[in-house]
Amino acid sequence: MPKGEIPYQGKLGDYQCRNCGRRWTSGHSHPNVGLRCRNCQSNVRPTIARPKGEGLMADQDNKRCFGEYQCPKCNRTWMSGNSWPNMGQECTKCHINVLAHKQTPLEKPDGLDKSDLSKHHPQDLCEKCKQLGRYCGQDRR
Repeated sequence: MPKGEIPYQGKLGDYQCRNCGRRWTSGHSHPNVGLRCRNCQSNVRPTIARPKGEGLMADQDNKRCFGEYQCPKCNRTWMSGNSWPNMGQECTKCHINVLAHKQTPLEKPDGLDKSDLSKHHPQDLCEKCKQLGRYCGQDRR
């Protein structure tokens, strides 16, 4: 670690390997220092650092939200109104599970709801749908 730089004490880092798609969380996270992936030995930097005990959207308490995604392998981006804290969606190109890099509540002030309920949600690519065994958009929680 460079002199004068303070480590992420008490922070968790979320990691996703660009080569094999493996993801994990570590309590020894620092933005400029990567950890080695156990599967393929690649050096991986944290995608998100947050206080311990806090998820991507701790204030949302596992509620469905609007998520913005970017595949770490091919850089493909997409958005979904069926995003869930700490649950990913599969990239259609690389077929790896990707966590949202940004999540916001579905209900926005002044009626600025970003979700389009008429748009098809690919359940076979959604970690939450797979976990539930059905369409995740039926749940608000």
